[in-house]
Amino acid sequence: MGLTFPIEFDKCPNCGSEKKVAQSIIDSLIEDGMAGEGLKGFAIMNTTVQGDQKRPQLVPTVLECLLDVCTECGTVYCVRAMSGKAKMGPPPKQPPPQIFRGFG
Repeated sequence: MGLTFPIEFDKCPNCGSEKKVAQSIIDSLIEDGMAGEGLKGFAIMNTTVQGDQKRPQLVPTVLECLLDVCTECGTVYCVRAMSGKAKMGPPPKQPPPQIFRGFG
């Protein structure tokens, strides 16, 4: 039996609080007009998956977890888990061949 994504966790698994650090920052940004209503999270680290040159047809399945921190007890937990296909970037370019000339 497979999982149905996205999976969302509204409460801290440790203490049951619904208050989250990143979510409170996002709410403040939206209230101050510095972010749009569609903002759900922000990336701390962004990684790009490069295509495998030997098998460019393969697109890996990825699991993405949006993490937040409970303001009550400090527990870091996944608030939303999503699954999909990785976004493939163009294959890396090969450097031009180097021509070495002799000295003399």
